[in-house]
Amino acid sequence: MIHSPFPALKRSFQQLSAFFLYRIRTLLLYTAVLSLTLALHSCTPTRLDAQAEGTDSDEAEGGDSEIDNDYKPGIKIGVAVVAKPSSAPSKSNSADREDHEFRPMNDGGLAFRTELAFVQKGSKIQDSKTTLNYLEVTEDLFFEHKFENNGALFGGVGPYIAYGIGGKAGNSSFKTNSFGTDAYKRFDLGLNVMGGYRLPSGLFFMLGYDYGLVNKSSQSDFTSKNRSFQLGVGYSIEKLSGMGRKK
Repeated sequence: MIHSPFPALKRSFQQLSAFFLYRIRTLLLYTAVLSLTLALHSCTPTRLDAQAEGTDSDEAEGGDSEIDNDYKPGIKIGVAVVAKPSSAPSKSNSADREDHEFRPMNDGGLAFRTELAFVQKGSKIQDSKTTLNYLEVTEDLFFEHKFENNGALFGGVGPYIAYGIGGKAGNSSFKTNSFGTDAYKRFDLGLNVMGGYRLPSGLFFMLGYDYGLVNKSSQSDFTSKNRSFQLGVGYSIEKLSGMGRKK
């Protein structure tokens, strides 16, 4: 009996593709972290935000084993640094030095907002739930418009990078780890959009949305990407930390 070589070639191609995709994603992760570090090095921190949010997450699935999931509630807790771009002033021009002098976010404008958060994502279907716990870093291009009463309308958009640190999938009678060899992949990458309003006291309310771009499924017959709404409250602690002092 003559065996066809195509199944073996197909398996080898799939293994090789998975290997290179893993290396590419790892390279993208390191590149993003390096870019973030360089960006923050050239910026001046102006404010620290602490926030807690409720999430409502789903998994966008496709393929032969596609399942119609429902949204699952979760939590998101994080801190964010708002930093404005800074540049070296000319030593020969005092007016130029004044223009480039550090100013806090009390004048609004464009900035970068970097957030580190613990976030729960996942989905549910009938009595079965999937909980995905991530450490997530978000880097937003951030804009804030200040009003005369010192309140502010703000918004931002940018990428996020996340790494799965745990979670469970199953029902009351059976549960298994959400991440692993035969479960979901830990790495996630996507886009984030957020906005809200900050009161003169520093208390702010915000909403956001994460749109996952990475297929986190380890199975060949279906794909799965994260989707997550967020609604939360936070407090800007520049007055407590002194980060917003004008030099």
